[in-house]
Amino acid sequence: MANPKFSINKTAFNPLSLIIPAGGEVAANITGKFIRCMEADGPFEIAFEEFPKRFPFDLGVELITYEDELFTKIRLFNSGSEAIACEFLYGYGEIKDDRLNVVQRRITSIMQNQDAENEFVTSATVSLANTASIAFSGVPTGTQVRRKALIVTNQDSAGSLEISDGTNVGAIVFKESNFLLEGAGPIEIHNNSGGAITCKFMEVWYVNNL
Repeated sequence: MANPKFSINKTAFNPLSLIIPAGGEVAANITGKFIRCMEADGPFEIAFEEFPKRFPFDLGVELITYEDELFTKIRLFNSGSEAIACEFLYGYGEIKDDRLNVVQRRITSIMQNQDAENEFVTSATVSLANTASIAFSGVPTGTQVRRKALIVTNQDSAGSLEISDGTNVGAIVFKESNFLLEGAGPIEIHNNSGGAITCKFMEVWYVNNL
């Protein structure tokens, strides 16, 4: 059986880098059927010469024109107080972006299939003395790929726990309550209540079973 043949004569991708000034706009004369935002410091708005109504745009958003319609010029608008650097791909064809499924430079299915086979839980009960702290680095070990969440439960009937990034306190776990923190960054739990507090910690990890 002969190998199938295909043509990419009508397919062309071009990169584009722009900086939208704070509170301002920037324009670019580009032609294509699609444009995808590959990097952006924050959300912005986009409009086209052929259909000038503004609509929100951001990292990962793509516009593909209908049938044979083309755009020939774009305008980007930034209503924020800081400049936004953006990178795009545009042209003819279509780009599929799997970066949301990339964890530590590996493409995995774990972000799509978050069942028990792809998650691992560690837990502990600790009596945290007054002025003491406990740190959770978020660094994976073994088959762990990335921490999904940390759950902190304060079992004390009076005192509160503080949650920080190691420098600044960002949240409080009040008495007889729990707190869910999603993400993989380092976290520290502090007890400045004046007495020991019994607390529980549970970390949920994505694991690589591939």
